[in-house]
Amino acid sequence: MPRKPDANSPYRVTIHKDKKYRYVATQPSHVNPDTGKKAYRLVHWGTVDEKLRFHPNARFLLASEEERTKLIFPENWDLSEIKVQCGLPEVSKMLSVWQSDNRLYGNSWLQRI
Repeated sequence: MPRKPDANSPYRVTIHKDKKYRYVATQPSHVNPDTGKKAYRLVHWGTVDEKLRFHPNARFLLASEEERTKLIFPENWDLSEIKVQCGLPEVSKMLSVWQSDNRLYGNSWLQRI
């Protein structure tokens, strides 16, 4: 008797090794329209180092919050780089209003004549 497919398997994160690089990947399935057979593709979400610290790539950073929360990471991985690279400030480091005003422009660009 075949086992039932796991509904969470497309969102389970694994390590995909390619030469010396260790990518974090998921393997969602799709049906090939030409042959009608089920096929799997690798979706890379970043890299992982030897200490199992996850470093997200642009695909992960640009993904919606719903899509990020669907990913199932192993419990022993360090996911602290997500907060650092996404630019999410900690509660104790909230910017006040005057600090966030002049972040993009220098004072010479906004002077009135």
